[in-house]
Amino acid sequence: MSRTLFAVALLAAATAFAQTISAPAFRAADVHVSAPNAQRMIIGVFPESDRYELRGATMVDLISNAWGVAGNKIVGGPGWLALDHFDVVASFPVGSTPEAIKSMVKALLADRFKLVVHDDTRPLTGFTMTVAKGGAKLKKADDAGESGCREPETNAAAAKEGPSYVTFICHKMTMEDFAKWLPGQAGGYLGGITMLDQTNLKGAWDFTLKWSQRNQLTGEGAITLFDATEKQLGLKIESAKIPQPVLVVDSVNEKPADNDPAAVKALAGPTEFELAVIKPSAPDSPSQNNSPFQPGGRFEAHRITLKDMIGFAGEIQDESKIIGAPAFVGKTEWDIVAKAAANGATTNLSLSSVEVMLQNLLKDRFKLAVHNEERPGDVFAFVAAKPKLTKADPANRSQCTNSATNTSPARNRLVVCTNTTMAQLATQLPGLAGAYFQGKPAVDATGLEGAYDFSLNFSGIAIYQRATSAGGDAGGASDPTGAISVQEAMRQQLGIKVESQKRPTTVLVIDHVEETPTDN
Repeated sequence: MSRTLFAVALLAAATAFAQTISAPAFRAADVHVSAPNAQRMIIGVFPESDRYELRGATMVDLISNAWGVAGNKIVGGPGWLALDHFDVVASFPVGSTPEAIKSMVKALLADRFKLVVHDDTRPLTGFTMTVAKGGAKLKKADDAGESGCREPETNAAAAKEGPSYVTFICHKMTMEDFAKWLPGQAGGYLGGITMLDQTNLKGAWDFTLKWSQRNQLTGEGAITLFDATEKQLGLKIESAKIPQPVLVVDSVNEKPADNDPAAVKALAGPTEFELAVIKPSAPDSPSQNNSPFQPGGRFEAHRITLKDMIGFAGEIQDESKIIGAPAFVGKTEWDIVAKAAANGATTNLSLSSVEVMLQNLLKDRFKLAVHNEERPGDVFAFVAAKPKLTKADPANRSQCTNSATNTSPARNRLVVCTNTTMAQLATQLPGLAGAYFQGKPAVDATGLEGAYDFSLNFSGIAIYQRATSAGGDAGGASDPTGAISVQEAMRQQLGIKVESQKRPTTVLVIDHVEETPTDN
């Protein structure tokens, strides 16, 4: 089981960009650069706690969280804004409102990073909705019933009999409301970005819209959102530059100001649980490990292996790199409930504190002894074949993002990179196309210097696997619209080969571990 990424109680998005950075402020804060290759864990705020915690967050993440602004609407600033990662642990007065906590984060960024921002309007990638050449295929709504779109109750049954579709029945919808609503329902196509109604259709309408999800576009009857809106509704959706409100980064420091030692000490928690119960799992008991880290320094998980526990304890990011483990480490399942002492400052603990307590629990109860070591491991190496790359515009921010503007049914993934080096691509692509990399890291072996602007268009893993299992010529030059893997897309579109190689990688070696824990 790979270590779970948690997103617990993230702050709600603001309706407007607030600019005044003032009190209230965090009682204490620890801000530092993340450890290399640290796993990102966006914790946000636990209900009824006093902790705000972001791990492995970029400056774009931090600004987005504080201002409630989507990352694509944060513009300007230096190239590292979406590349460097930071850990933030802070405490606030219990009972603080979400808006007050946002103000605290803004004040923290201004104080520790000297962040300065302002509101503006800029043309950004979005979508327009117009009437197609054949005319609209909509029915004028009557006055009965409420306006809105709903999924029919027969969706699940219909999916069993044929192709699976997303279906919505809409009543009394204006085109303006429909253009606002659709990006949130069809994120795989529209990415939640702004769509403008340019149909000039007045009044309210009744209609039904049915489309296939991005990963279900192979096979007879499958239809993209773009084709569905045109064929079924007579409406055309196209990518366009649209003036949108943005938050502009005027200036920011890459290195945060030093922590106050007293603040770091105030945030530190105990190193051991006060109480821990570990017992064998019942064969038929359900697994409940989606959120084992709980408020108050509590850790609870069911049907969890020792390997899982080692991963949750933060000993190593990739559990496949645990070496020397006896078979029972990944096989025997346990139920574990552990909690810290409930007094004063230890009532609410950072994730890092709970990880330390879990590490010590494993040492105490399972006599676990481990060490890190460099050993040859499997990696994907990027090797220059016949590079097809354009030198970057240095004015662009260094980043690679999933684009929502791609309309290809088979090649449904479009990654757009600006001002990006090959080393930066190797760092980011396994996260953007994870199923193809299977948890293995990528390394830059191209020897190419400098940064580039480019895009990479490939198929999601499900579409690619369906195409290849059906005997299709996936990625073949004779069928440029066919399914293609990210590795083949790299070769064809960028002139970069992806080769499996052995390189030194960090592994966690188990020196000793007991099969049965000491008594509770």
